[in-house]
Amino acid sequence: MSKTNHNTTDFKSFGKKSLRIIFSVLEDIKAKMEITQTNKNITVRYAKKVDDVSESERRHALDSLFERGIIRKTKLPLSFSSFFRKNVEQELAVSVEVDISKFNKFYQKIEKCITPEEMKKINKDDISFDADNSLLFINDIEIKVCERKEKTCIYYILYYLFNDVNADNYHADYSELMRNDTGIDFKNIGNEKREKLFKKYYEACKNLNNKIHRQTTIQDFLIISGSRNGSIEINKEYRPSIAR
Repeated sequence: MSKTNHNTTDFKSFGKKSLRIIFSVLEDIKAKMEITQTNKNITVRYAKKVDDVSESERRHALDSLFERGIIRKTKLPLSFSSFFRKNVEQELAVSVEVDISKFNKFYQKIEKCITPEEMKKINKDDISFDADNSLLFINDIEIKVCERKEKTCIYYILYYLFNDVNADNYHADYSELMRNDTGIDFKNIGNEKREKLFKKYYEACKNLNNKIHRQTTIQDFLIISGSRNGSIEINKEYRPSIAR
């Protein structure tokens, strides 16, 4: 039996779903490289919550990338967070280094074979908020929302935007956020207290954006109104692509 030449493989011989699974893994890796600005120690999960793809199917897709030399396994450095280390050690994820040249060529070839229908099924964003541990995840980049155990203003903002049924498409007015957090109705307080509360929420959002920017290339995760009668929303570019 002759050895398969992966460089001349006809991608159209793959099933539509197989192509989509491989491309979704490529998209995950690409997004993480763009955010972290590196091709090393990229963590890829074997299973995703918002997917119709099984863990074994994701593993097969990753195996095909290993076989082609597009990625290779690496050990996580000691400086990596406990979240990533735990996932890799429990074999829920793998840490890889990417061959940029091979990756780009393979990505461009396989992208041409994905039908528009299959492309729509690919979840390109993996954005979530772990309320129990006060962690915001942006494509597996871990952002610690609260440095200490107590829940802060930004914790309640993210919790409301991600979880509350009243949050309209990851968007909420300052007044409804404050009413949900503190029980205070804007209409029943004076201008001085209203201005003080507004500044508290506004600065909390700015600080989170700055924290995210220090760990990723994203500068505007939250769109923040500068008016106390305005609103806060998750930038449409980064909102989870699968509805709650």
